[in-house]
Amino acid sequence: GIPLGIWAGLSDRTERYLKTFLDAAQVMPAYVYLLPVVVLFGIGGPPAIVATAIFAVAPAVRLTSHGIRSVPVVANEVGASFGCTRTQLLMKVQLPVARRAILLGLNQVIMMAFGVVVISALVGTGGLGNDVLAGLQKVDVGKAFVPGLALVLCAMALDRITTGERDVRHRAERPTARVLVGAASVALVGVLAKVFGADEFPNAFTIDIAGSVTDAVDWVNRNFRNGVPIIGGTGSFSDFLVIHVLTPLRDVLLSAPWWLIVVIAVAAGWASAGPRLGVLCGACMVGIASLRVWDLAMDTLSQVLVAVVLSVAIALPIGIWAGRSDRVERLLRPFLDAFQVMPQFVYLVPVAFLFNVGRVPGVIASVIYAIPPSIRLTSLGLRQVPMPMREAAISFGATPRQELLKVQLPAATKAIMLGINQTILMVLSMVIVAALIGAGALGLETIYGLTKKEVGRGVAGGMAIVLLAIVLDRLTP
Repeated sequence: GIPLGIWAGLSDRTERYLKTFLDAAQVMPAYVYLLPVVVLFGIGGPPAIVATAIFAVAPAVRLTSHGIRSVPVVANEVGASFGCTRTQLLMKVQLPVARRAILLGLNQVIMMAFGVVVISALVGTGGLGNDVLAGLQKVDVGKAFVPGLALVLCAMALDRITTGERDVRHRAERPTARVLVGAASVALVGVLAKVFGADEFPNAFTIDIAGSVTDAVDWVNRNFRNGVPIIGGTGSFSDFLVIHVLTPLRDVLLSAPWWLIVVIAVAAGWASAGPRLGVLCGACMVGIASLRVWDLAMDTLSQVLVAVVLSVAIALPIGIWAGRSDRVERLLRPFLDAFQVMPQFVYLVPVAFLFNVGRVPGVIASVIYAIPPSIRLTSLGLRQVPMPMREAAISFGATPRQELLKVQLPAATKAIMLGINQTILMVLSMVIVAALIGAGALGLETIYGLTKKEVGRGVAGGMAIVLLAIVLDRLTP
């Protein structure tokens, strides 16, 4: 992903060509990949690794490209003026400046790879994913929660390693010395563990929380499903969202002639990036109609639009807050890791308990799953604003509010839009998976294709998902 991202960051043509592949790879539900890769690679680890690589490579490419393209022009010009070759400019200027964005891309790859662990259990990989899947099949929240929590803890450990942050006190130390000290420490711990017979984790320090989690879920279900008479509960919220938001929006999209939706897509693409994008958006919408899944695609689109609006409305303020406060960023990071690394299927169990089965739990799960990229990238964009720009605004008497609105947000627009783009694609991916709890639409077509051996039906639904993802992706520059 990183070499492809560097290539895309240095070449506009490469970025345009890769965009279509990245859209398809990121928005297609991971379990859709399993059918062809199992045919090619058999059962076990290899098909899981291939499906995971395809699903998780997109953030690395996108964020590496974004980091390369975000290098200030002045930095490139200074390097060129000192006689740097293209390779030297890349290695000595662009990659060091883009380091934070590249590490964030690696972080996102890890989060998404952990998210595929449960799905990979369908092809016999075993491990924690198999335990989570067993809990979901029995609708046992406690049994699914414990291995899911273990996945989160593993992901949090890897997240801290890949953030690239280093204590100021250790910056002067040589990397080789740190590596040697770390290796010696690991060797010493291993020898001591062997000597004292501590190869296995002590049973005295283990705890069983599965029963407690199940009891807590049952209590929440009893007390929050119906709620109190005045405020209402999750059931009332679910009914409101269906009656007043989701159903009216779906009815509007279905009642409009197909050609009118195509014209709107062409106009939106043209306004966003010119006639070529308008033609592409129109062709994608015509392709959806030709696959005979137009009504299902409009149903999916209505759910995606509602989830995206809710996600952006929540993520942008939180991301701005985190971008301006180190303490808030540190407090949010564990929650963002947990939300992003939990496998998609795991979200479906608690939301199905709290909300009526149907489209609403899918929308809620999509919002939880999709807000971390937008929060992270908004925070990253604000933190990457050059300090001289901020100091210039402050020297002219700008208040913190004016500095945010007039300097930081305009300078961070590119990162914020990339976060919204990632949110849209992740929402679409989650809405498809939510067909397992009654969301229906295109997701149900792909499930039928896999479970009922109607491959043609599944392929048609999958192609429609990809075409819809291309349109939504291109309309967010």
